[in-house]
Amino acid sequence: MRAITSPPLLQFALASVLLVTASAISASDLEAWIDMEVQDGVLLATPKVRVQSTQTIRYELSAKRKGTAGTSSTRQAGTQSVACCEPTTLATLRLSVGPADACTVSLIVKVDEKEVARVEEECKKP
Repeated sequence: MRAITSPPLLQFALASVLLVTASAISASDLEAWIDMEVQDGVLLATPKVRVQSTQTIRYELSAKRKGTAGTSSTRQAGTQSVACCEPTTLATLRLSVGPADACTVSLIVKVDEKEVARVEEECKKP
């Protein structure tokens, strides 16, 4: 096996490592959360993110509800460009909930197809 001794090849290898590292660092500079409130038996879930540098993200939002009327689930996903430093709302989810219902809302955020955040919250009760 031959060792890498060619300076151009070595420089390319080092540049590739630095590029991968820089990408991983920027992807981790992301905060994700879900704001929730219940009004008149309707849960309003609003997933949000804040990034330290402009990013294009992919999000997956899902909700599962189990109550006396049965079980239901919903999902939505999208891609969004998010500007630096300010909270950005990704979507709005409305779900009818009763006092005896149990439900969870989940958010997965990806940058460059890599998961960088996962949030799961129990729904607030009416």
